[in-house]
Amino acid sequence: MPVETYTEKSTFLGLLPMANLDEHISPIDPDDPKLYWIFRNEDFIQWKSEACAEVLWLLGGPPGCRMTNVSSHIAKQEAPDAVFYFACSSGSAPTFVHSILRHILKVSDDHQAKSITTTFLSTLLDIILQRDSLHSHNGDSFTTMRKILRASGGELLEALANAVDQVKEIQETVIIIDGIDKLGKDGTQFLEKFCSQPIISPKFKLLFTCRPDPHTTKLVAEVLRTQPKERQRCIEYDKERQGLGRSYPLVVNLSN
Repeated sequence: MPVETYTEKSTFLGLLPMANLDEHISPIDPDDPKLYWIFRNEDFIQWKSEACAEVLWLLGGPPGCRMTNVSSHIAKQEAPDAVFYFACSSGSAPTFVHSILRHILKVSDDHQAKSITTTFLSTLLDIILQRDSLHSHNGDSFTTMRKILRASGGELLEALANAVDQVKEIQETVIIIDGIDKLGKDGTQFLEKFCSQPIISPKFKLLFTCRPDPHTTKLVAEVLRTQPKERQRCIEYDKERQGLGRSYPLVVNLSN
């Protein structure tokens, strides 16, 4: 089935399922001493500035601290039209792919958007053809395309990772994703590739939060190792709690 019919930005956006991820998130107080490890950390302050590192990782958190609340608070400080926020605890992997792809297309020009959608759909079709026959999808091509976009989370993430290669220049944007460990191996592989893209933008910042499990810790270490230091920063709660980080003034009673 040819994909060219559906690769124009407006056409493809009309195909993507819409997600309603609104949920009540309790406000936080950034002056709470338990949150000094983030809000008074030199790396966070530099990330917030104009001349900042593009990517900031927040690993862990004190007992009783919902990082979803923290990441939501940070997102609300940015211009609403320029920020993408996704809490992985409130949406599935397919919902994540549909949502972030929609945002990336919106901050891309029409030519780049067409390249992204062409790569995404072509990859997805190849994956599905390897496990299925499109003849089993009854209906017209539009209906079939909508069914294809409801592929499994792993398949969608693989297609998205390939499409990221087409992202070269975007409008001002801030992308904040909470709980990336919930996306699994496929999700973290996409993020690793996304972080390494030399994207041109007047303002392009990424912030990820996750639990310090072995897989994500290894991923973060690999990204930090392979990328320029000025582009990647990481704040680990355990290191800050032990006084090994870059928070100031030093707070020793973070767990109380």
